[in-house]
Amino acid sequence: MCCNKGKHVLPQIEPTPTGIAELLNYRTCDRKKFLENIRSYNSTMSFTSLGAKIDTSVGNNINGAYNFRIHGTICHRIGSILPVTESDIAHPKFAQIDIYDSAAQIDQRQYHSPQLERSVLEKIQSILMETNPFVHLFRTMDQISREKGQSIDLTLRLVAEGPQDQRRYNAPTASEIAVLIMNNEEGTSRDIVLHTRANFQQNINEYHRSYDALHYVLLFPHGEDGWTIDASSLSGEHVTVMQ
Repeated sequence: MCCNKGKHVLPQIEPTPTGIAELLNYRTCDRKKFLENIRSYNSTMSFTSLGAKIDTSVGNNINGAYNFRIHGTICHRIGSILPVTESDIAHPKFAQIDIYDSAAQIDQRQYHSPQLERSVLEKIQSILMETNPFVHLFRTMDQISREKGQSIDLTLRLVAEGPQDQRRYNAPTASEIAVLIMNNEEGTSRDIVLHTRANFQQNINEYHRSYDALHYVLLFPHGEDGWTIDASSLSGEHVTVMQ
């Protein structure tokens, strides 16, 4: 089923960072702990949260196997880069964690997921701080917003489209995945508009090239582009999500 039996040849992806590859492949103590809670490790490192209309009537409040039922579709959401509410200031979540120093980040990640091993969290976080452009982007937004000792409101747009070199894979950099919005300049409905201070969460358009990378950070540690509606193979043929 994948790639229409080899008909569609996709651009080569970046190799998995050594530290994450070891957690996935080697027979070590950390590997066992990592694989047992791999979804939790991904969630605590992700920049976006899961959004859905959840039916709580069949959740943990009844006996039997755990159930998770939703109405409609699942989406990914992202909120203010800087904590705004009292609860977020005390315990920031998702992208908000990345503006703090390394030790404070680990403390907050363990607060939300106490079952995870600190040593494994430290290893993954260190790798992402070196390889993932979104980590640097959010930290830069915080630094710019606090220039001259004043906290200013900053808005940034992650553009949905842009030039792509189909001959080889190009890992994105912060300057390639984001542009400053000046004077409330309008963009496209697919763009992700990031605010340093906002009391709301926005849904991310599933056609955005960074839709997957912002949530599934262990699959896209380099911030690689995921599938987009305009995705094509090296031969120029359109590629669907299934392919």
